[in-house]
Amino acid sequence: HPEQLSHVVLAFALNNRPSANSETVMTVKAPLGFKFASLCQVVTGSSVFGAGQSYVGGYSRFEATATVVQCEGSRNTAHITIKPGLFQTKTYAFRLEVFNPSITPEYNRWTISFGGETTVPFLGYRLWQFTEE
Repeated sequence: HPEQLSHVVLAFALNNRPSANSETVMTVKAPLGFKFASLCQVVTGSSVFGAGQSYVGGYSRFEATATVVQCEGSRNTAHITIKPGLFQTKTYAFRLEVFNPSITPEYNRWTISFGGETTVPFLGYRLWQFTEE
């Protein structure tokens, strides 16, 4: 829904293992118009796909050591600090809170950057609007 809080599930796979010695910052860039709260919320555990829902389609939960330290949002960008522990052999899923724009952006592409790697911009979701008749 336009201009309302939403929960988006994103996934990524790494080509290289990130540093095992230090925290790494993941950057999620949403299309213009989306907004992340200054202290954004990230879910990486058993509730990524909803309470009581298991992981589907080859997606994995974050390793136990790879916890989220913080999430800082600024407009359409979220910076998520993660402790070491992720591997390059898995596709990790996580859920992130974001405020929708008033209309679907013309350029509706997202990116995820982590450990020196960046996704190709991928298609976002279309906003649905309902009117009273």
